[in-house]
Amino acid sequence: MIKTFAATALIGLTSLFWTADDSVEPPLKYVLIVDGKAHEVTLDEPIQIEGEFKDPTISLKAASTRLFTYGDVEFQYPAAFGWEAEVVGDLEKTWTLSGNDFTMMYFILPAELDSESFLAAMASGFGGGDLDAREITRDFGGVKRSGHATEFEFAGIALSLEAFALPSKNGARLLVFQDSSDQVDKRSEEAKAAVELLSKTFVDRLGPDGAEK
Repeated sequence: MIKTFAATALIGLTSLFWTADDSVEPPLKYVLIVDGKAHEVTLDEPIQIEGEFKDPTISLKAASTRLFTYGDVEFQYPAAFGWEAEVVGDLEKTWTLSGNDFTMMYFILPAELDSESFLAAMASGFGGGDLDAREITRDFGGVKRSGHATEFEFAGIALSLEAFALPSKNGARLLVFQDSSDQVDKRSEEAKAAVELLSKTFVDRLGPDGAEK
């Protein structure tokens, strides 16, 4: 797993003071199958199954996804992804979800910052050079979101970054994707699958003007 360069570049915007609730990793769900019928369960939480059973066939498997529910958004992401959270206060939080090649980051920042400015700020984290960012659009939960993207090589690794500024009541909310592959213009299979999953399940609890729905 490569180092999360985007989070490192913004280290001055966060600190090591944590808020317990928002730093807790979403629980892993399990699927209990009883005679062919699936029941979603959570570790250490009771579940009541209606019906009468005689010599039932039972199997248990871990869910393939977890549900992120912080910072006024929710979306599913691969259950195997690593979890990091840095929480200073209500207006300064960072969550990092990491696979082998692909990393998703969600920032809540106290100051306004758009996606193009975010990627421009990244240049200082890569030696001070200018990064050529282009406009892009992605569908998140049926809503078209505009953002910026750039690709480059760093320390022999082909990297791509995408940043999307979400509407915010105060400061900024930024959703950032970082991917590494063997070619600058190529996306990893892990990135394709994770972004597709997020796009299908994404819910923003703030409206287009940053007000609660």
